[in-house]
Parts: sequence; structure tokens; C-alpha cells
Amino acid sequence: MKSKKKYLVRFALIFFLILLVVAYFTNPEMSDLKKIAKKSMKEQISAPFNTPSQEWMESEGNEYVDRMVDQLVERDNYFICSVYTAHLPFGTYRFIGVFKQFIPLQKSNPFQIDVPKEENP
Repeated sequence: MKSKKKYLVRFALIFFLILLVVAYFTNPEMSDLKKIAKKSMKEQISAPFNTPSQEWMESEGNEYVDRMVDQLVERDNYFICSVYTAHLPFGTYRFIGVFKQFIPLQKSNPFQIDVPKEENP
């Protein structure tokens, strides 16, 4: 019975160490957050504007998003995860970044704002 318990403890310890190593190597960087912010901005721009100048607006928007994220988002790195705090004009939002994912720590999420679509009568 003792050998079975030792086996389970060793298995749990090895599993936990592997999980920590994977979390360390998949801790998202600020550039990952920028990609998500750019994608969200691109979706918001493309909905209301469907014009030839849209490409120019997207490129200018990408530069704006880079500067905005650099100035308004703070990253606290804990090696196996990171906590991002976004101080936006319409509120402060916190996200935990782990396993290349961003999990909002509040109900509202500024990166998933839906743009209302016009209905055709």
C-alpha cells in the first residue's frame, strides 16, 4: 500500500513540474496582447467602414494600438503567468495571461466589443 502512495505522490509531483514548465514557456508577452487588440480594432473598423481607404485606416490603427497598449497597459510578470492591467478611458480592466490565453478578471471585456450590424429591411 505504501508503494502505491509513493507512486501517486511521485506522479503528482512530476505532473505538477511539467505543468509549471509548460506554463513558463507559454506565458504570453505584451506582443500577444497587442495582436489581440489589433484584431479587435480591425473587426470594429471593418464593420462600419467598407471603403477602399479601409486598408489605410487599419495600418494607422495598428500604429495607434501599439502606442496605446504601450502607454495604457501594465504587465506584472510572475514567470508562469502574467497579470495585465489596462487603464482605458472607459474603465480599468485586468487580465491574467497564462498558456498563451488572456482571461478577463471582470465580466466586461473591451477586446470583445460587438459592433451592431445594420439589418436590411
